[in-house]
Amino acid sequence: MTDARRIAERHTEWLRQAVQHSGLAPTTFAKACGLTATTVTRRLKAGAVPEQALNAATIAKISAFTGLPGPDGAMPPGMAEPDAVPYVAGEEAQDRETAAVKALVGGREGVDAWVIRTRAVESAGLVPGDIALIDLTAAPKAGEIVVAQIYDRTGSAQTVFRVYDPPYLTAASSDPAFRKPFTVDNNLVVILGVLDARLKTRHAEAA
Repeated sequence: MTDARRIAERHTEWLRQAVQHSGLAPTTFAKACGLTATTVTRRLKAGAVPEQALNAATIAKISAFTGLPGPDGAMPPGMAEPDAVPYVAGEEAQDRETAAVKALVGGREGVDAWVIRTRAVESAGLVPGDIALIDLTAAPKAGEIVVAQIYDRTGSAQTVFRVYDPPYLTAASSDPAFRKPFTVDNNLVVILGVLDARLKTRHAEAA
């Protein structure tokens, strides 16, 4: 077996594990990652023999959505594991979780649902597995949980959930890893939206 074929097979297995981790159907997973359906389904088709490795852009999109490191064990350059990933509706129209999220959104424009992956705001009531409804049109007030983008000097961004304590973003957690505050300057630190509602799910971890 050639090195190229070995790498391609490792990438395909990583893709399979990423889809399983998400709990989504392959076509839904592809859409959520911003990929064409065939990028995923072609590789996962029974009996398929991959000849090429996944390209860097595809790996980056999958890592950004799932929060998983790449097939070689690291996040792509310039990327950090996000505090949350966009919520993707269940496959079944009558899925209780999907129905609950739709009810909370209520058809409003500018409201996005995110699945929490961080413990940075656990003391404020959001733990990994919770679904957070974010109002992208609301002006943040002191003490509110917000979602923000933290940019580095290269222009790469990390999505974080923090508590707004003007002019800072601070954590609500006993974990020292989250102690560093961020100053909101609307340049390198930009607030995107404000927590509007939260939904506890069967996947949520105990705080």
